[in-house]
Amino acid sequence: MSLRDRNDRQLEHPAIGIASPEAMRQRLFAAAHGESVSGAGEPKHWMSADTLMRLFTQDNLDLLSVIEHEKPRSVSALAERVGREQGNISRTIAKFERAGILRLVADGREKRPEMVIRNLRIELDLANSRCIVVTDGQIAAE
Repeated sequence: MSLRDRNDRQLEHPAIGIASPEAMRQRLFAAAHGESVSGAGEPKHWMSADTLMRLFTQDNLDLLSVIEHEKPRSVSALAERVGREQGNISRTIAKFERAGILRLVADGREKRPEMVIRNLRIELDLANSRCIVVTDGQIAAE
C-alpha cells in the first residue's frame, strides 16, 4: 500500500509506511543484501495496517489525550497519572514516536512527551489497495 493524501498525491514525508507483511519481508531481505530500500520522501518506519490499528487501543488513545490536555512534565509523571508501569508507557511512547505522532522533549533531566500530530485520519481505499493518511494540516485544508 502507498501513503497518499486525499488528492491522490504521494505524501512527501510520511512518518509511517503501511505495508503487507510480505512487502515488509521483501524490504528486510533487500536491506540485508545491501540494497537501498528507502527512497527520497519514504517513511523510515514501516508496519502493517493491523499493527497500526493495534497501536490505537482505547488505553493508548486515553494516554494521548492526557499528554495533550494535561501536559505531564515527564514520562514518569505520565505513568503515575494514568496508573500504568513506566516501562509500559516508555514502550508505548517509543511506538508513537516512531510513527511521528509524538516526541520526547528534553526538559532538564526529564523528558516530556509532546504531541506532534493531534488529528490523524486513516482511510482505506479497498478497491485500490492503498492506505490514505490525512494529518492535521491536510484536515484543516479540507
